[in-house]
Order: sequence, then structure tokens, then C-alpha cells
Amino acid sequence: MKRSVFVLSTESLLGMVSEALAKDVCLTEGPSTLVLRKVKTIKPSGAIALTGFYAIGGAQVSCDGSATMNAAGTSIHLGVFCHGLLFGNNFTWEWTATDATLAGSGDRDTDTDGDFQPGVPLTLTSADCSTLTLP
Repeated sequence: MKRSVFVLSTESLLGMVSEALAKDVCLTEGPSTLVLRKVKTIKPSGAIALTGFYAIGGAQVSCDGSATMNAAGTSIHLGVFCHGLLFGNNFTWEWTATDATLAGSGDRDTDTDGDFQPGVPLTLTSADCSTLTLP
């Protein structure tokens, strides 16, 4: 019985350590900011979930997506879907990054025709979340 209590305690501790290692990541693109909350460390051949929000002009819309890293650990492919229908339209962003900042470039489908095709090139720059004014 004591052994199973120890195992549960160890699992709880490992979960807290994993949560503590997760960090917020902020990316800017012009006047807009993508805030990804509690981003876990990604490993080669791995995948992680992404959740957060997109902020522009005082508005905030929820976003979710995922990131995968290639086996060599040299490239991260990211995709997010933002739920902005109440403010205009939903949109998707896809880009490639090379490090934990997740900054990089790619493309987006932000037009209102719902074609899920590349629309406008995208360049995301890493930003210090503590220095940003967020809604």
C-alpha cells in the first residue's frame, strides 16, 4: 500500500515539474500579438498542443493548434486556428521555426472565402511577454 502512495506522489511531482517547465511564448506580427500559454518543451520527432490567443487593437480571440519537430531537431512546424468570427473571420496561420522562441515565417489564410489556401505571407517575431500590453 505504501508503494502505491509513493508512485502517485512521484507522478504528481513529475506533473508539477513538467507544468513548471512550460512557459508563455509571445510572437508579434505588425500590430498583432499571438500569445501561446504554457508551451511545453518540444523534442525531436515530438508534438505538443498549443493554446492561447490573438490580440490586436484591444480585441482578443482564442487560438489553438499544435507543433511538431522533425527527427533531426532542426525544424518545428506550427499551425494555429484562431476563432475570430465575432470580430470578423476565423483564420489559420502555419509557419516554420527553428528554436524554442517559435519565431519564424510561413503563410496564413485570413481571407473570408473559407478556401483554406495560403493568402498572405507571415513573419512572426519573438517578443518578451512581460513587456507587452495585452487585453
